[in-house]
Amino acid sequence: MQKVSKEYVEDYSKGKVEPPKAKETKQSLFAKKSIFDIDSLMNLIKLREGALLNYLSEKTLNNLNNIFNMWMLNESDNIQDLAMNYGERVCLEESINSLKGTKYFNNFQNK
Repeated sequence: MQKVSKEYVEDYSKGKVEPPKAKETKQSLFAKKSIFDIDSLMNLIKLREGALLNYLSEKTLNNLNNIFNMWMLNESDNIQDLAMNYGERVCLEESINSLKGTKYFNNFQNK
């Protein structure tokens, strides 16, 4: 998880990758009666990933002289959260792509 987050933060800081784009804002999600549709869940995951990525990138750039201690002692939970969130988003995106057009996907969307 450390390796995934480290490379993700480095690539983001260098402009090689961008955080995932959510189609809704936090405020519009709060205003919904239910967030248990696939699009809302995906947007929540993307918003969280973007927030974690921005936070860790800023902390890393501001602590380059003490990076080891900052990552290992102060930000370990956030680093693991970013890696887990990244993996969950990729798995959810691939699952959605695989299930689109099937009766299972259509049944879930209609609930």
